[in-house]
Amino acid sequence: MMDGYIDFLEKLFPAIEPYAANRAKEAVKEFSRYGTKTPFFSKPLDEDFQQGDIFTRVPFVYIDKNGKGQLAVTGGMLLTNSCDTTRNERLQFAAMTPLADYSANPANIDAVTSNLNFEYLYFPDTEVSDSFVNFGLITSVSRDAFKKFVESGKSERIASLNATGYFLFVTKLTVFLMRPEDSDVYASRGSAIA
Repeated sequence: MMDGYIDFLEKLFPAIEPYAANRAKEAVKEFSRYGTKTPFFSKPLDEDFQQGDIFTRVPFVYIDKNGKGQLAVTGGMLLTNSCDTTRNERLQFAAMTPLADYSANPANIDAVTSNLNFEYLYFPDTEVSDSFVNFGLITSVSRDAFKKFVESGKSERIASLNATGYFLFVTKLTVFLMRPEDSDVYASRGSAIA
């Protein structure tokens, strides 16, 4: 899985030197010393929320295809930077989507579980391997309201990212939000200097 993901990153970011890419592949092989489970998560570092924390229930508000506001309460991953979680008025979350609800097509499931789909982040062999992070469904929640939501037991922080999980998360989020435009679209933007 990870070799395919690194090959994908090499194609996406051609500036990655071959030597660095090979070193990354060797580092990924080190995961095998942990057995079948790659350690992506740790226990929460402290009482404050951390970027990448996964919660059992987060309220997501979105507008459906009929233009109506909808509320869904599902698992979610905190996207807000850790230093901002204690001072920003709102926290941003990406939804956790159950694999069983996503698709019956094995090719679609494989694209998610191989981390080859831009929009999704999957952590294999973990306590959340039955779901994936859906960067396409993001919501903002009042920090104070969410803290009360957790304190009242309506949601529970079930995982925090360790360094390995954090770098996978940052890579996938960067790829989703900041990947280069299609060459035709980019060319249609014209020159940056008028």
